[in-house]
Amino acid sequence: MSHITGGGFPDNIPRILPAGLDAIVRPDAWAWPPIFRFLAEKGGVAKAEMLRVFNCGIGMVLVVPPSEADPVRQKLDAAGEEWIEIGRITRGARRVQFE
Repeated sequence: MSHITGGGFPDNIPRILPAGLDAIVRPDAWAWPPIFRFLAEKGGVAKAEMLRVFNCGIGMVLVVPPSEADPVRQKLDAAGEEWIEIGRITRGARRVQFE
């Protein structure tokens, strides 16, 4: 689990990745809350910079093996928690890439 705070995705997700893995995040997988769209549009802030600095509406990231994804989803649903699949894990150097 990674709480996405200051430093956005690139500074927070690598802390939970084992060596040899990257996280591929799809920023279009969720609807960004209005405040983040406002900052990007009115402030002329590029998407990459928004994702580097802010959580853009994703406060917590869970990284689970594919074999555990369905049980985790079921537990989150049962707890009334909203979840969004925002990416995948691939071989790499403990960094975040955006698609």
